[in-house]
Amino acid sequence: MPDIDTDGPVTLDTLFGLPYTRQEAGVIVTPVPFDGTASYRPGSAKGPDAIRRASAQLDLLDPIFGEVYKAGIHMEGTTDWMPDVAKRARELALPIIEAGGPTNETLDAHDELERLCAEVEGVVYHAVLRTLTEGKQPVVLGGEHSIALGGMIACIEWARDTLGVSEVGVLQLDAHRDLRDAYLGMTRSHASVMRNALERLPTLTSLVQVGIRDAGVIETAYAEEMGDRVHTWHAHDLHERLDEGERFSAIAHEIVEALPHHVYVSFDIDALDPSYCPNTGTPVPGGLSYTHAVRLLKALSDSGKHVIGADLVEVAPGEDEWDANVGMRTLYALIGCMTVGSRA
Repeated sequence: MPDIDTDGPVTLDTLFGLPYTRQEAGVIVTPVPFDGTASYRPGSAKGPDAIRRASAQLDLLDPIFGEVYKAGIHMEGTTDWMPDVAKRARELALPIIEAGGPTNETLDAHDELERLCAEVEGVVYHAVLRTLTEGKQPVVLGGEHSIALGGMIACIEWARDTLGVSEVGVLQLDAHRDLRDAYLGMTRSHASVMRNALERLPTLTSLVQVGIRDAGVIETAYAEEMGDRVHTWHAHDLHERLDEGERFSAIAHEIVEALPHHVYVSFDIDALDPSYCPNTGTPVPGGLSYTHAVRLLKALSDSGKHVIGADLVEVAPGEDEWDANVGMRTLYALIGCMTVGSRA
């Protein structure tokens, strides 16, 4: 392990100022600066770089997970063509979004956008699969929520093919269900990522959604049709139970119990109340506190379940670094959840 001055000033322009190379690291963070299908406010494409810069301010002894850095954390560089693809996708998406969906005039743009989104999914898939085959733990850092799909597929298929796992759960912290068949005609939209995962991954047997407070009628009906395959903890129900005196530790235990042994964590920053992430693409009031979100991650870690991969998405920096500051601390806690106490 490299020598690390845990209490000294950060001198490296790396994630958390850590010196780990890819070969030395146990956790590989793959940045995906893409927000091509953002339907309200773009900006999450700037998230990975802003989080890296803000992470220089982190003290490495986490109050919940301890010395997370000892897992060895390395953030890869951005794929060379990703910025151009993200820019082109945004150009294609804007007229479709403004028209409320594809029209005769935008059909070619829609088809090209679909191809670009599929390419991004493929790049993320192969990046995460490489991490897994090297015996390391993958985290995908967005970017909008759609970029999570490639990594989710890679992790869940790898668990099936390498570990012989027949049941994997996804813990989704989010303000939205993301279960739309397509949104504005975009099948790989940020609003469709969990629908795509359920449709394409039969071994995804339990989608556990926490913090939901903005949902469509049709996607809610779809969730109900899924029966025990989708479990939802709405934010207002959580707040009501806490107001009535329930301990959050008991609620967190209940949530974690709905997951099988192997788990993928998808953390959309808008699961948190917008006071923590005012610049995220689709903010919704009434979200989780940062404390409760991290305590839920700790409950998952303490359960002994195996976290096979994770993503953090929708962090969009504003004029100050507040969103990035919260994002990088959330990322550190997420890595702590994966590496402290989790076992195969």
